[in-house]
Amino acid sequence: MKHKLIADEDKKIIGKAIKWLHVKRKLRIVDFIEGVCSKQTYNKMMKGNIVQKDEAYLSFLDKLGMNYNYEDSIMIHVHHQISLLNHSLNECDEKATKMHLDDCLNALTPYRNCMIEYLYYEALSLVYDYLFSPNKQLDKAIDLINIIGLYSFQLQQILMDYIFRITWNSRTQSRAFFNQLFSELPYEKSPLFSNRINRITHLLQNNKVYEGISELTLIIDDLKKQHNINLLLQCYVSKFKMVSYIQPQSILEMTQEVFTLIDDNYKLINQNILMNFYHNLGLYLCLNQFYDKASEMLTKSIQTQRYYYRSAVVLFYIERKSGILVDRELLNDHGRSEEGPDVLALYQYYRNIKIMSYEEKLDFLSHIVKKHYVGVGEKNLFYSITHDELMAAFDEGIMNYPENKESITMRKYNFQRRLKALVEHEVDGNETK
Repeated sequence: MKHKLIADEDKKIIGKAIKWLHVKRKLRIVDFIEGVCSKQTYNKMMKGNIVQKDEAYLSFLDKLGMNYNYEDSIMIHVHHQISLLNHSLNECDEKATKMHLDDCLNALTPYRNCMIEYLYYEALSLVYDYLFSPNKQLDKAIDLINIIGLYSFQLQQILMDYIFRITWNSRTQSRAFFNQLFSELPYEKSPLFSNRINRITHLLQNNKVYEGISELTLIIDDLKKQHNINLLLQCYVSKFKMVSYIQPQSILEMTQEVFTLIDDNYKLINQNILMNFYHNLGLYLCLNQFYDKASEMLTKSIQTQRYYYRSAVVLFYIERKSGILVDRELLNDHGRSEEGPDVLALYQYYRNIKIMSYEEKLDFLSHIVKKHYVGVGEKNLFYSITHDELMAAFDEGIMNYPENKESITMRKYNFQRRLKALVEHEVDGNETK
């Protein structure tokens, strides 16, 4: 049976994709290449170098349960939809974004055993799941970093954005991970505004505040010219973070300025982006002890699935610090299951705080710090909450056991010193993407 000739450009892609799937499935090289080619030829193919005979590519694809029944018309259609998707993402048009993603995935689904179509399906389903379904995507996002160069330029830009969002929001990746990500992928030169905003987040993570301010000013000027209100709101999240570092008193003044922008353009604003703005603004207001305004913002964002757990934790904290009560009708456990493990642990802490002894509180909170906050920096809001609750637990022990006041006080002092050593040096972001 005659097979379709494999184009040289596709051989480069298929060779690297075969290696990706081979490693992903943990297949032994000796078994995988047996009866197909030499190890030298295999290594050449896996590096993207072209081997003239198609049989080796087809044999490896067959071993992986794949083929090369490449459908030109399908992929021409998909590339066109990706171009439209790129535009709808830049415009924050959620309805158009879903339509283009649905169109791509529906076209690709019947061809998921074809290598080229399969690669595009995997990438586009990652974006779809992030935006429109509760599926977890962290492992998949990290996995796709290895093959991002196999995609078209426009899909690379989209993947860069969502790989960053997913890994950032997971709160499980280190600063070293993001430093490597930004050194390997061209965020700085991306035509997508969201990738330029992501780069600013990374600059702030590395304490490059003034460089971030300079870049952000340029982006805001461009967005104002285009009247892109949705991306402007995302930029203001980064601006609030910078201001909270260098001039926290200006946050309230800036808040009023942005609310005027929202009121004047409300019908143009994507509601998910608005909730993201309310949520992140609430975090930074809380970090700077503007508890009443923070509570107002977080009471809005807690009603959305994506921000439920983080909003709830901070509202519980505000209640403990300032006495501003959390509306218990909002606490219905409807958050996304892929929330960061530190936030989920703090949520469980607040839900059970009334039935825990002070020793149980110390053990629970100490575990959170050791597991999730080593090296995050003292400006991380959720570490700050955990730290304050630890100190409150010690104070509770002193009040309940006055006969042990001296030993508990000494224990508290030593614990504070250990905490500082654990978390200092690195400053991680608080906001959600």
